[in-house]
Amino acid sequence: MEASVPLRQVAASTKSVSARRGMIPVLCLIVVLPTIAGTGEERGKVVRVVDGNTLVVRLGGAEEKVRLLGVDSAEQGSRFTWHLVRGEKVTLLRDEEYQDRDEDGRLLRYVHLQDGTFINAEIIKRGFGRTDTARPFTHGERFQAYERHARKEGLGQFWANAKGKLISPEDLEAGGEDTYLGGLGGVSMPVL
Repeated sequence: MEASVPLRQVAASTKSVSARRGMIPVLCLIVVLPTIAGTGEERGKVVRVVDGNTLVVRLGGAEEKVRLLGVDSAEQGSRFTWHLVRGEKVTLLRDEEYQDRDEDGRLLRYVHLQDGTFINAEIIKRGFGRTDTARPFTHGERFQAYERHARKEGLGQFWANAKGKLISPEDLEAGGEDTYLGGLGGVSMPVL
């Protein structure tokens, strides 16, 4: 003999199941959102390069100046930085051991391209910047190793001057008629 279930009970139990199913995504969001927010990640798109270590990134509807944490780059590095990041979607990561903004109001961040390229490190690895040692930061030792390698190999702005001598960023900043910068694609140009 078949047990009969009152129609009202069937409707109530169906309503209860659909209500619970609707709650599952909401509960997942409640659990996941703080985790995402707690990572210090922000996603945006590069609008322009101000100089070798400062970008303008569109975050949501606003544009923010972003200082590349741990990188000290002469103005000459801006061309290289632009070739790396122009129009790219990026992820900005905050170093929890470092302040959020600098004295000029720029966000202080590590910047990664969607393909995983770590922009701050890449600039130093390729010799278009040096490690900013004003304050300790998470990747400081690694960046200093990249800088030593770039200097040793004469990469990027650490190219030879007209006399064939390797030059330092200090020499570049001082300028002079026989000081040259290595450009992209082997192009060299005098420091003006």
